[in-house]
Amino acid sequence: MLNRSLLRARVFHRLYGLKVVLDGTLSSYYDRIKEEFMFDPESGEKLEAEIHKELSQEQIEKFLQMVKLDSTGNSKEDSDFIKGLFQEYKGQLGEELPRSRKALLESAENVGLAYLSVLDFLIALGDMASKLELEKERNLPKGLRNRNPYKNIKENPLLDVFRRMAPFSGKKGIKWKKEEDCTRMVFLDALKNDEDFKGYLTQEHPSLDQHRDILLHLISERIFSHQGFNSIFEDRFISWFQDKKIVRNMVRKFTKDLDIQSDENEHTPLSGNWEEDKAFFLELWDHTLEDWPENEKFLAEQAKNWDPERIALADKVLIIMGMAEFVHFPSIPVKVTINEYIELSKKYSTPNSKTFVNGVLDKVSAKWLKSGKIKKSGRGLIDNK
Repeated sequence: MLNRSLLRARVFHRLYGLKVVLDGTLSSYYDRIKEEFMFDPESGEKLEAEIHKELSQEQIEKFLQMVKLDSTGNSKEDSDFIKGLFQEYKGQLGEELPRSRKALLESAENVGLAYLSVLDFLIALGDMASKLELEKERNLPKGLRNRNPYKNIKENPLLDVFRRMAPFSGKKGIKWKKEEDCTRMVFLDALKNDEDFKGYLTQEHPSLDQHRDILLHLISERIFSHQGFNSIFEDRFISWFQDKKIVRNMVRKFTKDLDIQSDENEHTPLSGNWEEDKAFFLELWDHTLEDWPENEKFLAEQAKNWDPERIALADKVLIIMGMAEFVHFPSIPVKVTINEYIELSKKYSTPNSKTFVNGVLDKVSAKWLKSGKIKKSGRGLIDNK
């Protein structure tokens, strides 16, 4: 299931990608400014190439200042060209930010859709056993038919419950009837030659535990490692390899907890409380972006011994996320926030990042607690302490 740590990681990935896109967009505008004010030796003008270079740099600085202030200001000296570029940039930004936020939410909710699609796939695997048996019988003499080697998986009582509950994923999920080649390949590659599966098929009357155990074994050891299976999910879900372990655990839990006598089996939830967790990670996204200019400037002041240009982008995103979390989530202890972003830096940034992230966040939190900018309240927390 998705927990707060995984949700922070998801916000980090999306913010990191957004900053890469925005930085690339700014660079393209710088190039357009340079091109506009480039020296043309055939124009007949008297200005020298070096003056053109200084002029283009001056215009880039003005454009960058507009971006930082989020305004063209009232200066009459600014050219209409630069003002027009800024308005164009603002328009792109206005499209990119809501698009990224929507993609962030979809990436999380797609974990649930992928989970439901896997449950549909397990039904398709059971049905594939029947299909393969029918195909095999057509090629056997009448006296050798009805051997039914796949009887146990075809009649697995847990899959019967799956079928009664199906379809799981609805219109948005993977349509396994259209992906029959994949189902066949997984069955023949991952199941047919598996020793545990072959042993299960030889059982005359498998117990409920044996029926359940074989499904759990196939989920844990065989299906999710199959290349064809992963290719289908990777094409459908852009974050599949990031989410695969979560989805597998959700499917395992559902299968493990399934009561074949009940008509009220409940799906594994996306998180302990999805509405609260969804609000948390969307607010973390919003507050991080809202506070970004101010916090980026404050970060530069706290890291004076570091060249701002040499601070890894991953570290910058993690620290600014932590700064936003300090201020806007009063029920989360400061130490919890710092530890969470240290762990993310270990996983997603450079070997030295954990020390840098820890040092900067510790320094920032001490200053903001003293100034009253950080106010913590809730169980076990006292404001400003």
